[in-house]
Amino acid sequence: MMNMIKRLSGVLLSLCLVAPMLTAQSEAHKSSLQWSYSEPVMSYIAATEHDPIAQLSIQLEVTPERHLKSTEIIKVQPVLVSKDGRHKCQLPATYVAGSNRYKYIKRADELHLSRVYPEVVLSDIHTWKEVKSAPFSMAQKIPFEPWMADATLMIQEELSGCASCGVQNYLEPLKAVNIPLFIPDINKLKYHEPMVVRNKEYEEEFVSYINFKVARYELLKDYKDNQNELRRIDEFITKALKLNELGATIGMVQVTGFASPEGNFDYNRQLSRNRANTLMNHVKATYPELLKAAEFEVIGGGEDWAGLRHAIFDSSAPFKDQVLAIIDKYDTDLEREADIKAINGGEVYKTLLANYYPPLRRTTIKTKYKVRNYTTEELPKVYQEKRELMSHSELLALAINHYEQQGKSPIEVLRYANERFGKEDPIARYNLALAILKWEPEKSKEALELLNTLPKNNEEKYLRATALYQLGDHEGAFRLMH
Repeated sequence: MMNMIKRLSGVLLSLCLVAPMLTAQSEAHKSSLQWSYSEPVMSYIAATEHDPIAQLSIQLEVTPERHLKSTEIIKVQPVLVSKDGRHKCQLPATYVAGSNRYKYIKRADELHLSRVYPEVVLSDIHTWKEVKSAPFSMAQKIPFEPWMADATLMIQEELSGCASCGVQNYLEPLKAVNIPLFIPDINKLKYHEPMVVRNKEYEEEFVSYINFKVARYELLKDYKDNQNELRRIDEFITKALKLNELGATIGMVQVTGFASPEGNFDYNRQLSRNRANTLMNHVKATYPELLKAAEFEVIGGGEDWAGLRHAIFDSSAPFKDQVLAIIDKYDTDLEREADIKAINGGEVYKTLLANYYPPLRRTTIKTKYKVRNYTTEELPKVYQEKRELMSHSELLALAINHYEQQGKSPIEVLRYANERFGKEDPIARYNLALAILKWEPEKSKEALELLNTLPKNNEEKYLRATALYQLGDHEGAFRLMH
């Protein structure tokens, strides 16, 4: 019996010690707000064609648990606060006044006296009688900003009773917004650096139509249109020599002669070489500066079947398919010539001789340069005068340092870089797509087309999601990123 009494005494003592602790814990979690609030429903409303501004919708129910005295007035205001505390958005407040306070406010307005919350008209202040019997709703749509995606919705209450009582403020968080949407930040992505080229090379090709007498290769300056052709060659060589001012040194001059596909194949090859050699000798004699070039090369291109095929392919000639089939069928000139001459009793061959063969009798002059690398300061001048001399990395440096960092769109430069290098180098396509999304978002469709050609990786995916977002497909952007 004595042992049982001792045990009961211990249990009672324990309960006495634990009870205050449980009460303290309960008080610690008890809200300091005067009224209670339902869990807010917050949703993101994407922009549409009719409403181009994205919105955040917020809805919650307010239950007036604490009785409002007749002399009191309470202001209830939702406040959206960013995660880092740097941004805040106050939503419209709701005001509820006790009966006597409401009468006082009404009387003060009639007599033009000062009162609490003078910025609120009387018709926007509710009476306690209106709200005490049931919860009321607070609903609001506000323009969405990226910081709101992970902000916190808080409730602020201001309660005042009498003139000497002061204002009691209560502020508590209700719920984090936590909208799982992709909100692009294009400025966090950087352009990709292409490989730096240490030894740059550049080449230009000029097509000359110097006329020679049949089966001859002497250069006759007054023969047919040769005066005009020699003038064109002079312009080409003069410009080539001036490139030295931009750091481009001629390393090789190559002259290639071509003949039309008629007559003996071997004879035509030798004749084309002799004519090319004649033009090379003219160039050497006329422009002694070229003798400083590292190398000269003469090539006899012979009969230009490839050139004929290209010309016929691009034409709308009625015999187009027949001639192309013959060229593709045989490997030797004799069989090709024989079958072409047989088409329509030789009429097609006459047309080829008159209209298609003359342009094939040509000589090309190709100049190859060794180009030094340029300093950052030189890039704008070179781009304006001879952008073909710039490497991919130099074009990007120009776009960044002389355009973007000075607040100008670099798209022109990066578009040219893509034309030059984009077919082989995906970096050029990536950089152009990034620039379009940053500087011309209305052309996001073009950026998306570029990005769809790139290898799949996280940066490419982010840019594609950005393009979708800027095209208005916010859900598509979100799905892509998640």
